[in-house]
Amino acid sequence: MYRKKNTHGRANNQIYHFEKTNQKLFINARTDGFLQKVESPLETTIKRAKLYQEAGADGLFVTAVSDPATIKEIALSTTLPLNVVGTPKLSSIKTLSECGVRRISMTVFLYKATYNRLENLLKAVITEQSFEPMF
Repeated sequence: MYRKKNTHGRANNQIYHFEKTNQKLFINARTDGFLQKVESPLETTIKRAKLYQEAGADGLFVTAVSDPATIKEIALSTTLPLNVVGTPKLSSIKTLSECGVRRISMTVFLYKATYNRLENLLKAVITEQSFEPMF
């Protein structure tokens, strides 16, 4: 496999492989300033977005941001499609879209909801000693 000389060798190897085999790769660059509660997370996120875009990222994934005004400011600061996680505090797809979000992740919330419903279904089957709750 071809190796480009720089500090990001492994990533470049993968990118080169996709280019060589005519496959499309979407690089969704993640920043965790809000999640890690860094000082000035908004400014850090905007700065990183510019660096990611200059480096060739295709999207910006910002975790743990739930304030609509902040999300809108991030979206306005970049031409990269913005990806955030839908949260209990900000679950409206319409609101997220109006804030400039173009990709919404469900992360662990989807799995938790599925397992909670499955657990309730199994408890009902056991309690009723019947498979009726499944139908």
